[in-house]
Amino acid sequence: MQNWDQLRILLAVSRAGSVSGGARALGVDKATVSRHLSALEESLGTRVLRKKPGAGLAATEAGQSLLAVAMRAEQTLDDVVRAARVDREAPQGIVRVTTTDVLAVHFVAPLLPRLREALPLITLEMVVTPQVLDLSRDAEMALRLSRPTRADELVRRAGSIETAIVCSPEYLRGRDPAEVPRPLEAIALGEHFFQHGENAWMQGVDELRITLRTTSLGVAMAAALGGLGATLAPRRVAEAAGLVVLTAFKPVPRPVWLVTHPDFARSARVRAVSDFFVEALSD
Repeated sequence: MQNWDQLRILLAVSRAGSVSGGARALGVDKATVSRHLSALEESLGTRVLRKKPGAGLAATEAGQSLLAVAMRAEQTLDDVVRAARVDREAPQGIVRVTTTDVLAVHFVAPLLPRLREALPLITLEMVVTPQVLDLSRDAEMALRLSRPTRADELVRRAGSIETAIVCSPEYLRGRDPAEVPRPLEAIALGEHFFQHGENAWMQGVDELRITLRTTSLGVAMAAALGGLGATLAPRRVAEAAGLVVLTAFKPVPRPVWLVTHPDFARSARVRAVSDFFVEALSD
């Protein structure tokens, strides 16, 4: 197996056209270069350089193939070093974040001016969906209300949101919000949410009628505001929208979880954005 020292010496000699020129370019002596080239040719069982007519050295067919590999390795190494240097100086680049509609609109978006001020070279790319995306492929970070269970994901708590059961004032029709309406018309969160217990508040309710199922908290809140029934929602957001809390149901604090894949968590730009949201959402 060829090591990087042998490959970079082959590159230097090929570019300089001579062993002495390659040695000067690398800042080593000619004997060192000759020794590495000999070891490389011995390991391959073939010559990698030949004398050109007149003067100088040129790569053989085997040498040309190896040079192509060496140049790709050199470019990859340069890219890694450059990225590491940039990350040390100032986090920059695109960070792809996935979250749900209500978290995106009411909790993440209001923080974006602060993010821009703190990390001016970062561009946030937001994927708004109720689906749990693959953080090794589809996004680099997620903000979720359900704690992930995958062992290969890194999880941090980023504050909490108080959720409550809410409805429109018109839906109550003057009834006591401390009592469960009968019948209770409910807007349920769809299959993806159901597995995380968002519809557990309906259990044990007599005379229950589901009027809508949706994977969108935003749609559920809009339907509730229109009088379609009661639904689970972040309390602060719901009250600001004009919805009324049904105090017959106990408000439940829901942690916000920031999730990253270990492969991306080492990146300075991803770490910087993660730290920002953990701190900002915990205020």
